[in-house]
Amino acid sequence: MNARYFCFLIIALSFYSCNNKLLNPLKGSSYFSKEVQASANYMSTDAGSSLYLKPNEVLEVRAIEDCVIKLVFVTKDSNFIIVARGKANAAYGNLFKSFVVKGDFIKQGQAIGELYPKDSVENNFLGVSIEKDGRYLRPKW
Repeated sequence: MNARYFCFLIIALSFYSCNNKLLNPLKGSSYFSKEVQASANYMSTDAGSSLYLKPNEVLEVRAIEDCVIKLVFVTKDSNFIIVARGKANAAYGNLFKSFVVKGDFIKQGQAIGELYPKDSVENNFLGVSIEKDGRYLRPKW
């Protein structure tokens, strides 16, 4: 095996192993829904497009992948919603604070916002919707 082929193989394998690994946006969180986890890394959702994550102690919301922020807006009830585009499209909802603005380039794991405190009147969960190639995805975190 020549060196050039070997280097190509290593690069291809590293790309394959890193491809489509979406980070859990809420460190230490658990699913809010009652749906059963699929054995595959991703599955299509039949119960709607959103995932709901309950925080433990960490309220900081992180980007699931490298992306560009496409939209940041505040709803009528003062929740921030952030829409980002990377290899997949992701929307993060029910945020108390946003740390990003439209056009920002964000690295995977970078803080993009924060949830409401646990003792607040607002719901203290993160709503996430992930879409790629016309299908909604549910990562196995």
